[in-house]
Amino acid sequence: MKRNQEEMKNNIAAIKNTMEGLNSRLEEAEDCISELEDKIWTEMYGFIEKNGRSFCVLCTETVVSRTLNINRHFETNHSQLLEKSEDERKEYISRQLHLYKSQSNSILKFMKGSTNLTSASLSIAHSIAQHGKALSEGEFIKETLLRSAPVLFHDMQNKDAIIKRISELPLSRNIIKVQIMRLNTNVQHQLKRDIRKCKYFSISLDETTDVTSHAQLAIIGRYSDGLTKREELIKLVSVSTSKSGSEICKVVIQTFRDLSIDISKVVSVTTDGAPNMVGGKVRFVKLFTEAIGHLIVPFHRIIHQEALCAKAGFTDLNDLMSVVTKIVNLIAARPLHKREFSALLLEVDSTYSGLLMYNNVRWLSRGKVLEHFVECFEEIKVFLDDKDLGNFPQLNDDKWVNTLMFFTDLSVHINELNLKLQGFGKSIDVMFRYLKAFESKVKIFKRDVETKT
Repeated sequence: MKRNQEEMKNNIAAIKNTMEGLNSRLEEAEDCISELEDKIWTEMYGFIEKNGRSFCVLCTETVVSRTLNINRHFETNHSQLLEKSEDERKEYISRQLHLYKSQSNSILKFMKGSTNLTSASLSIAHSIAQHGKALSEGEFIKETLLRSAPVLFHDMQNKDAIIKRISELPLSRNIIKVQIMRLNTNVQHQLKRDIRKCKYFSISLDETTDVTSHAQLAIIGRYSDGLTKREELIKLVSVSTSKSGSEICKVVIQTFRDLSIDISKVVSVTTDGAPNMVGGKVRFVKLFTEAIGHLIVPFHRIIHQEALCAKAGFTDLNDLMSVVTKIVNLIAARPLHKREFSALLLEVDSTYSGLLMYNNVRWLSRGKVLEHFVECFEEIKVFLDDKDLGNFPQLNDDKWVNTLMFFTDLSVHINELNLKLQGFGKSIDVMFRYLKAFESKVKIFKRDVETKT
């Protein structure tokens, strides 16, 4: 009995193995039939598989992958080939198939090369825009690359291919212009998308006059994109000559409307503190608050405010600055004197090669001018005496010189503070800490002066 059961099990196992073998052979046969069918479709009818459908290389049409559909398509659209012999038809279809494959490869290579060239052109256009260079710089870059490439790549086997690719770079003036406009459009799209996604954001307004005497208003936004704090220029817009608070408010509101940005998300506004910006019923902050329908936190620009305080605090030293400015202009404003003084500084191995002109509008220039003046103080005295350029008894007055040194040191420290307050991502709490630290430093300076330590 047991022997019969074992024999039955063995027979069943043998039958299963046989069935598995038959199934495997059946699958192999089906694959062979499918391959043979594909081969017949290709050789006899010019069809290849493309995206799950049968593609005719003779007319570039697609049909469902069935023998009946392929036969009907061939007899309807390519009946003239039926008049040829089987060998002639195969030869013709083979040539068309080879032509299609070669064209496809050429198109793929072209598209890949074209994409690389476009990406390179965008990269160069981005660099030109970032550095404020002329649009024609693209052609200059291409010419420079072509001149240096034979020497730079002379030991490479694909040197000719590299030079050919450089020669194909699209860097004409118009193309650089188009690429920069594309970059600008992309940046604007990202900016609008990020601001629309954020719950709240703050803005800063900077109104100034450009070189053509037209008033320009820079609208800067600060927001979070979910990962980091961002600070971006939203738009630079022209304003009328009146530059009133109501006019600026209209421009700002219209700008956000054009960008489809909800202005009710604005929670803070930073201005320069001009009369048309703050205070009163027709000032910008008041009008903008009414327009968005809720209170905002207004700020006055800290750097500008600190610079005004520094300027007002040094009014007693205007006479000193007047003498320094007169001497600097006497030397630096005249080409001959400027060259001779530079030669003198070079002769004595001075740190500087000349003096800086003073600009009362740019508050940073005062500290730099004084720093250069003090470093070249002895050379200035020698030069003025040798050239007989005027009588400046203050240069030999110890009290005046001590005041000059004190004023210079203090101006340098103020410049350092102003530079710390500048830059992206500086929040109000960070800038406040800088100001409090500087206040403590000034108290220490005052104590040292009073105690003469």
